Amino acid sequence: MRRIYFLFLCLILGISITVFFFSSVSLSGDQGDSFYTCMKNDNYDELICLLDKEALKEISKESWLKMLQSKSNELGDLLSYKNIGLHTETVNGLRISRLDYIVIYSNGMRNEKIEVIKRNFDFKILSYQFNDTDSLMYSMK
Repeated sequence: MRRIYFLFLCLILGISITVFFFSSVSLSGDQGDSFYTCMKNDNYDELICLLDKEALKEISKESWLKMLQSKSNELGDLLSYKNIGLHTETVNGLRISRLDYIVIYSNGMRNEKIEVIKRNFDFKILSYQFNDTDSLMYSMK
């Protein structure tokens, strides 16, 4: 009988951990979706609100806006995006998720990455990289 209780407890614990992990993953992905919705609607002020304080400390709000608007002018309208990968790690006690995307613009396709950081129960964008040479990147490593 003890064995059954032990197995039941392990099952409940496993399910709880899985639900917690996938809810964190989902919330990270929600930030990516919000980011691309703002990009698609040219709503850069709302997009800036999605950024983590460290991202804005490293790169000014004005620099973010200038780079995003310049990128939008160069690549054209955002037509669609698809999350193709997720990698999560813990750095200095903070959970950081890297979301990989394929993004299609009117002037071509790009591979892009967004890093989302979890501080307490809040998820914010830590960095955004939209090609190999031009990036808005802040790294905590």
